[in-house]
Amino acid sequence: MIILAGVAALCCALFFFAVPRTALPHMRVERPRASWSLLLRNRNVIVLCAGGFLGQGCFNAVTTWLAVIWHERGLPFEAAGIASSYVVFSGILGSLLIPSVADRILHARSALWLCLIPAAVLVHPFIWAASPATACTYGSIMGFFQLPSLAISLTLLERSVRTEQRGTASGIYWTVGNPGVLALSSMIDLVHTIGGWHLAVDCVTALLAVVILLVAFLRAPARAAGSIPLSQVVS
Repeated sequence: MIILAGVAALCCALFFFAVPRTALPHMRVERPRASWSLLLRNRNVIVLCAGGFLGQGCFNAVTTWLAVIWHERGLPFEAAGIASSYVVFSGILGSLLIPSVADRILHARSALWLCLIPAAVLVHPFIWAASPATACTYGSIMGFFQLPSLAISLTLLERSVRTEQRGTASGIYWTVGNPGVLALSSMIDLVHTIGGWHLAVDCVTALLAVVILLVAFLRAPARAAGSIPLSQVVS
């Protein structure tokens, strides 16, 4: 991870110094202060970023500590790796299928609930499954529904702001989400130290329930001309 972080920092530095800073003739240059002020007053931006912080953090906390939990239960580390791969691969499949259907027939909030509720319900069965094979089944279903919520959230974010603010809004979303991964993974470890893994997993489920409740505060944005369909976010 340290090597990957170093490579990422090097790529950022190369991009910063190599790419010209002049705007193209057809680009609209936004005013940073006005942009931030408007974004911080946008309910959908706040709700989606809060959901991204908790949702991405919970998902990564589960996959981070799965091998440790299973090892303490007597299951091999390799089984946890295989189960996590089932979660990811089924999530890719779900991201190809669910957004395209949800964009046509579901309300914005309903689309997110469709993804988040099954994922929250299946956290316990996935982690405490009686066998790796059963866990792979639960993990496949969980990933199939959970990962598309990311694509749907990004699309709703894009539709909730002005055209010239989309880059800033998505940058805020990822900037908030990545610390969530670190914070919640560390929090789960702390809770485990205090009360054991069952309490830690209960906390993950409770936080996912908070994300589900946050979705109720979203406003359904109109689909503006030139907006990105949900089905194209993952392509």
